[in-house]
Amino acid sequence: MGTLLKLKYFRGLSPASQDNDSFDENQVVDTQGLSEILWLIETGELAAAIGSETDAAALQIEEADDPEGEWNDLEGAALAAAIAGTADNEKRAIWIDLRKTHKRYQRVKDPFAGDGTMTESYLSISAIGVPQAGPVDADDMGLAELVTA
Repeated sequence: MGTLLKLKYFRGLSPASQDNDSFDENQVVDTQGLSEILWLIETGELAAAIGSETDAAALQIEEADDPEGEWNDLEGAALAAAIAGTADNEKRAIWIDLRKTHKRYQRVKDPFAGDGTMTESYLSISAIGVPQAGPVDADDMGLAELVTA
């Protein structure tokens, strides 16, 4: 089986637009059974900076033992700075080695877009996980359908 077919895909934040507020529907990822995870952060057209909790803080991955429990910053798992309002159509990533001590659940900490003066900023977040044992079908990969040729 090809290397790409061993990966598991997650949606962290469906493509969305926001102005001067938090992005809705920030998804929790269950990392059980994974050895690595790569968080992919992609901007569209931006009217303001994007960060975690405010538009001045770097996007941060946070973790918890329970999805309904207390969330804490995952040390070292943050971008260098907030995403500037001029960073249109750029891609960034945060890679995490899950073989080190970590908690089971992860998410991006409260993605927030600054005030774009009535113009919205576009953001999408997904994650790719590397299972300790490879998935065997589309469902195990987090997909609705898998076509191989």
